[in-house]
Amino acid sequence: MEEMIWYIRLGLLFALSFGLVLYQSDLHTITQEVESPLKWEDQLRISLQEYQVKIYKIPKVGESFSTIHEGEEVEIKIIETDEKSVAKWVLTGYPHHQSVELTLVHKEAEPKTKIEIKSFCKPDLVSRLVCASFSPSKNKSKIETWAASILGAPNNR
Repeated sequence: MEEMIWYIRLGLLFALSFGLVLYQSDLHTITQEVESPLKWEDQLRISLQEYQVKIYKIPKVGESFSTIHEGEEVEIKIIETDEKSVAKWVLTGYPHHQSVELTLVHKEAEPKTKIEIKSFCKPDLVSRLVCASFSPSKNKSKIETWAASILGAPNNR
């Protein structure tokens, strides 16, 4: 009987730590810097073409458009665009994320671009469980393929 109490204590400790991890897993951020031979406007256009196939002009701040991305109907809203250095847009409509925020920051002095992806999970238990399990690896693979193929640059860590 004495040994059984220790198993229950260990089980409760595991459940408590797992619950804390789930409670705190509402935001996942991944950042990477890449060197790109492309100009800023071309980088921005190619990055947005992942979501919208044909982009003839770079959208202005406040513009939004709907598209299908990864099998989900997603709305993309441009939050910030600068002609020389910064672009930020938000994707909404994923089943387990409130929003996914993508940021490109171009450093003019160096040929480097900083890519940042922030995913905000929905507050329900199932969404938090899915986000804690899959968001970090999904965002990491997303940012690596974005750096390699979208920007036409080698992977730099």
